[in-house]
Amino acid sequence: MPLERIRKLEEAQCALKDAMDRFLAKQTEQKQNKESADNALRSIQKFFGTFSSTGSATANALISVLNGISETIAENLDANDQYNESNEFITSDLQEMRDNLQQIETQVNDLQKNLNLRIKEHNNNISGNVSQVNNLQLPVPNTQLYATFN
Repeated sequence: MPLERIRKLEEAQCALKDAMDRFLAKQTEQKQNKESADNALRSIQKFFGTFSSTGSATANALISVLNGISETIAENLDANDQYNESNEFITSDLQEMRDNLQQIETQVNDLQKNLNLRIKEHNNNISGNVSQVNNLQLPVPNTQLYATFN
């Protein structure tokens, strides 16, 4: 029985050691995550010129950086909205111009058809008149010509 009791104590001790190892791993991971976050925040602070002299990340510095970023984002969003509005305006103007162009093209085509029809009618009238003139027989005079000599 003493071996069984030693085995139970060792199992408890192994379980405790595993729990301590997991705790230390999580603590190390958390420390690394905090260092990574601090490094990222310092980079952001350097980028926006709000780096503190101690080099540590403070809540006020973070808020300042976020405010700077939010203003930049807001400006970009406003510019994007204006760009989209101007695109809509330009698109509607282009559509109106396209409609006007189609209307003008239709009028020009109608005018061209009308002119072609008039030219064809005029040519038919001229050729009809020429054929009538050709068919028209003028009377030949049957008077004799006398020559007068002095």
